[in-house]
Amino acid sequence: MPTYRLNRSSSLEHEPQAFFIREDIQLAELNNALLEVGAQMMPALGRVDYLSICQIRKANGGHIVIDGAKGPVTILMLPGEHVMDRIQFRNERFQGVIFPGQAGSLAIIGEHGEHLEEFVQRVCKTVKF
Repeated sequence: MPTYRLNRSSSLEHEPQAFFIREDIQLAELNNALLEVGAQMMPALGRVDYLSICQIRKANGGHIVIDGAKGPVTILMLPGEHVMDRIQFRNERFQGVIFPGQAGSLAIIGEHGEHLEEFVQRVCKTVKF
């Protein structure tokens, strides 16, 4: 599995408020917003603290933050961004994985030491994208 570096111009750096806002976004509100990016979520994902529909690279995508053991974990839905296999990446602070979805790719990003595979499995079971 290739490993790439996450560059500083990522969505994480452009929305620093996502690390601090702790809302409890209800499933109906979440799914209503995610319609814009062609996604739907089931309740098993857990509490969603932050949601934004924002431009990520080429198109609007979903930016969701949930709690992890080491800190906030970010889930990005990247419509039209297709990868064939999982790609791991990292920078000085974060580690992540990008993996294929039906409408594009999904990325999960957390602090170093976060067990991201648990979140990959949860997202695969609860997110239709």
